[in-house]
Amino acid sequence: MNETLPDPIARLLQHPLVWQGRHTPSHQHSRSTGHPALDDALHLHGWPLGASSELLLTHPCGGELSLLWPLLQQCHERWICLIDPPQLPFAPAWERLGINTRQLLLVHSRSQQEQLWSSRQALLSGACEVVISWNRYRQIRNREQRQLQQAAADGRSIHVQVSPQQYRYNPSPCALRLLLQPLPGSEPQQLQITVLKQRGGWSGQTLQIPLHHGQRPSHRIASAPRSGPFALPNPWHPGQATYPAAPNVAIPPSSSAPGH
Repeated sequence: MNETLPDPIARLLQHPLVWQGRHTPSHQHSRSTGHPALDDALHLHGWPLGASSELLLTHPCGGELSLLWPLLQQCHERWICLIDPPQLPFAPAWERLGINTRQLLLVHSRSQQEQLWSSRQALLSGACEVVISWNRYRQIRNREQRQLQQAAADGRSIHVQVSPQQYRYNPSPCALRLLLQPLPGSEPQQLQITVLKQRGGWSGQTLQIPLHHGQRPSHRIASAPRSGPFALPNPWHPGQATYPAAPNVAIPPSSSAPGH
């Protein structure tokens, strides 16, 4: 960067939503996915910070958490917000994976308007490190998605939107879009990932990661097994098929986030 540029311009060029041609991406603008092959395929070498990423699934519970576990294990101080998960999270499984369930915030909406409002407030609050929202309504309009992306930028959060795969051919302002397809018959079972879009980089890459295997957590939970590959436990409650109806949960201010 030219050091003679005025400070306001220099600050603008450092914004995560600004991409410069012939500019090497900064790792400060991303968080590693925890999957080396996927990091290598991504322009930012990880999940974009202050932006929305969209995971498109062929069916509900189609491998999104297998992909996201390493990201969630990196969350130490702020909340992990789950909005409209397809099933009730099973707390012992999350603890076994090294995730402090006291940092989990669950929100269940009664309409898409409520879901969008909850997602935007969670992102804007600055109290949430990662916000994952499962879209069980119509496709989010571009204007609404841009508002969520701006909220993620303002709150310095990572927003992950989980959507049905039939939306893959529709345009979206999300910074990153990945198609997830579990491969039946493979042993161990694999999750195929196709990069549909990434801001500032090429799309079309296809790779595979183990669907039900990962790295044991190495910190934070004293009872967690030692480091190394192991079978991932089922993250969803075995006796609860769908998340029960409940009123919206108020988003706490950043001062009440865990670790503050």
